[in-house]
Amino acid sequence: MPKTYYAKKKTLAEGLMDVGLMIANASQLKAVLDAGSAHEYYLLLVVLISICLFLQVCIGVLILVLGLTEDNEEEDPRSSKINNSVVGLIFAVTVLNIFIGGFGISTSPN
Repeated sequence: MPKTYYAKKKTLAEGLMDVGLMIANASQLKAVLDAGSAHEYYLLLVVLISICLFLQVCIGVLILVLGLTEDNEEEDPRSSKINNSVVGLIFAVTVLNIFIGGFGISTSPN
């Protein structure tokens, strides 16, 4: 079994977990927008969540492209590069979500 086969399956699993995170981010964005500009970190949270959602869409597209590449790295060297890009983007989304969580999103007034 080629090394890229395992890497592609791992990336696919990460991408599926990313779907759950995307749903959570959409929910967080809705909560921030509902709170309005009265929220202390309104603009920062809207920007961070929007960046996360954009990166998650990019990850989804890259995973689709990765699915179209060959299983054999020698036949299609793009596979390894795309896989590494997806892993890096997932790491960036995770870090951004830590910051989002740190600034807190509450639907009740302080």
